[in-house]
Amino acid sequence: MTPIVLTGFAADRHFTNVTTGGTKPAATAEAFMAAVNEAVQTDAIVEAPGFAPFVKHVFVPVDVVAPGTLTGVIETEGIEDMLKTGYETRREGELPYLTRWFPRKYIRDMPSYVGEAIWLDLVCYSKAQLKEEGMDIGDADWGIVSINSEPEPKESPPTPATLVRNAMGIEGGGNGVPVDPKLHAQAVEYWTRYAIVR
Repeated sequence: MTPIVLTGFAADRHFTNVTTGGTKPAATAEAFMAAVNEAVQTDAIVEAPGFAPFVKHVFVPVDVVAPGTLTGVIETEGIEDMLKTGYETRREGELPYLTRWFPRKYIRDMPSYVGEAIWLDLVCYSKAQLKEEGMDIGDADWGIVSINSEPEPKESPPTPATLVRNAMGIEGGGNGVPVDPKLHAQAVEYWTRYAIVR
């Protein structure tokens, strides 16, 4: 497999901006990507197609690329009163969408809720799609747009807000893929039980 790169968008969300939600690998961006590109040359990874032809998932074991990384998603049961909500954008020019999260400062000392991640799902977009969305990845064929912790090498559903954002097209901060009602139902079921940590 050819080397993959970390887009600036993903670098900001997962390594630079501590206020954003989700998985924060326990490594520098440089060390993480060096380990990822070493792993993709071996049988340590699991690849899977995404919801569109320009998407693929590369699952890597956390202990291979960033040991000690904490999960970025936890169950809501029993701690719903800690959930926060708000309308937010991920980058300039994007429409704000409703999201919810657990503040990391409230739950970081609750190991029964926030354990170590097992797998990382590297959500990759093709060079052509990234170019359409205004991102240049040089000579690489694939760029990471999101890093999600998973208990097994299997994709969890996107949030309902992500599905709607994608349907809004590039102008709305998405990728132009229409909402799939079946996937939306799966997303609602999953994200009723879970929320991101930030």
